[in-house]
Amino acid sequence: MRVGILGGGFGLYGYLPALVQMPGLTVILPVRYQKYFETRSDIGCFYDIVEWVSDEEELLKTCDGVVVALPPEQQYMWVKKCLNCTNISHILLEKPLAVNPVIADNLLNSLKSSGKKFRIGYNFRYTEWGLNILKGAETIESMSWDFCANHYYQNIQTWKRQHKYGGGALNFYGIHIVAFLAELGYKYALYSEITTKYEGEADSWSAELGGINLSSCKIKVDSNNTNTNFIIHYNKEEVLSLLQPFQTIEQPKSAVIDIRIPVLKRLLLDLFYNDQFCYNLYDEVNLLWENIAQKTIHNIY
Repeated sequence: MRVGILGGGFGLYGYLPALVQMPGLTVILPVRYQKYFETRSDIGCFYDIVEWVSDEEELLKTCDGVVVALPPEQQYMWVKKCLNCTNISHILLEKPLAVNPVIADNLLNSLKSSGKKFRIGYNFRYTEWGLNILKGAETIESMSWDFCANHYYQNIQTWKRQHKYGGGALNFYGIHIVAFLAELGYKYALYSEITTKYEGEADSWSAELGGINLSSCKIKVDSNNTNTNFIIHYNKEEVLSLLQPFQTIEQPKSAVIDIRIPVLKRLLLDLFYNDQFCYNLYDEVNLLWENIAQKTIHNIY
């Protein structure tokens, strides 16, 4: 199977190293992405493995599967193009699915009606701790995630800071938690609050989610924090405490390789080698996300 990548950022330093480890797959890229290989030592070794095509349009004509790792607004446009390509049978989409849950619903319905196989990068379910909790958790009392996002650390202006463009502590980071709790049966927000220093951004998000016959779960995501930790309290007495959620036993051997690659490999294996579709989960994620969005208040400090 020939798999193309759209996206010269995480598509290359995240998905490319994971894809080349998948059996039976050939990775194809547009030639304009060659410039990224000149500046990144972590992906240079893959240059000769890749099959190069003239541009993105040629990629869509010649691939069987495609990984879309683009900002939400661009992802929406390119996925719509993918849906019109009869040769494309498999699509992997990044989170968030769109800039807001309403537009995400539209795209999700188009994906489901297309008959193509797809997965969305809600990746907590593919972590070691996530797999264990999904199997045996009876209650989730709280989830807390503190870190300093690169765009705050480096003071970079990017869409990832902007709530309305699908960025920020809720839409870009917290959506991982939303998806994970939706799979556990959480369906509505008791409250939701975004706190930020700058208009239009979303440094931190706190919420309390509930579900039928479930204890409420308190959430805190702070993407502009000097501390780094990821903590879950569950089953009354059990505590998961990590430096960050993608910490895993199966760490890449090289320090320059992205720590998320083992998790991405599980996601890709699920897309390309698992016959199950299980798209009801994505409906539940959108419903919970939309309920949270309706309840969310914004505070500037």
